[in-house]
Amino acid sequence: MMNFDVDISSMSKEHKDMFMQNVISKLSKLKAIKGTEGIAYFLDDKYILKEYTKDPRNAYFLNLYFNEYCEEILRFSQSGYSVPQIYDWLSVEPKKSIFAFKNKPAKFYILEEQIKGRSLFVSKLRKSYHLFQNVCSYEEFENAIIFPEQNMSLYLEILRGYIGDYIFANTYIESMPDARLDEFITSIAKMFEEGKCSIPDVHSKNVLISKSGLKLIDNFMLVKESDPYFSTQRVEEFLLARLSILFKPNEDIKSYLKTKNIINSGRFSEIESLVGEHAEICYAALEKVFKSMKRCLDGRTVEKNRVLHTAYQRLSHILDFDKATDLIKVVNERYF
Repeated sequence: MMNFDVDISSMSKEHKDMFMQNVISKLSKLKAIKGTEGIAYFLDDKYILKEYTKDPRNAYFLNLYFNEYCEEILRFSQSGYSVPQIYDWLSVEPKKSIFAFKNKPAKFYILEEQIKGRSLFVSKLRKSYHLFQNVCSYEEFENAIIFPEQNMSLYLEILRGYIGDYIFANTYIESMPDARLDEFITSIAKMFEEGKCSIPDVHSKNVLISKSGLKLIDNFMLVKESDPYFSTQRVEEFLLARLSILFKPNEDIKSYLKTKNIINSGRFSEIESLVGEHAEICYAALEKVFKSMKRCLDGRTVEKNRVLHTAYQRLSHILDFDKATDLIKVVNERYF
């Protein structure tokens, strides 16, 4: 049994490498979650070991820029930006086989701080079972989601809890001290401006609510100056786009008022009231975020019409056209 209750930050580089190699040799014994770029292994509740597989989508980058990427994220964490602290990183070449077709790609590992918190928004109702573990079994939950007419009482309880969780997340943002929210927005802006091998990958799964505020847990691996889209994008345009995307899961909420099950349930007015409460607090949270963005950019406005229009369309899907208009006016009062 490995002991993870150690202070890695006080170790030498040699001892950190040895610690990582020991962990890598026992990965099958660790709790893990698979993502789009690799696997995250949990070392109790203290550290995370991220494994990046050199597949065709990121092989070129990992081969040439892995060390630079890690050094960049390390600098960000040392600068106090809202990202986890990085402790060490390693690339591990597999043993060569005499059969060329059996040779496996190299693997790349990052050891970092485990942020204790929860994802800002649950992206879909079917992914919200963790909110109802004390209410029903997973099988009961799944059946209620797929066949709500068979157990409308449970389905409505799940839906109320799901919408309530969105209200909680938006209330959290709306009630954040301005200085704490500005710290998060400034971190995103600075990392976009300073990053050469990464950009902040801002979406609801990557933003955690933690004891110290909002944290961004992953930056996307990318050579910024070589990217035709991000290399020409201004920081205010990036912020408006990514912050709008961050709130995108909220558009799921109002769709439930259009389902026959809710319309015919006899509880429509109750759900309608909750959806209305959500719309109000979501608007307040977005308004607060965009005002923070304006402060962090020293009043700079977004001028490019295409960027403003795309954000306007996203916000209108989350709320409605009138509220989207008011929100866009926060970042550029002359657009309408």
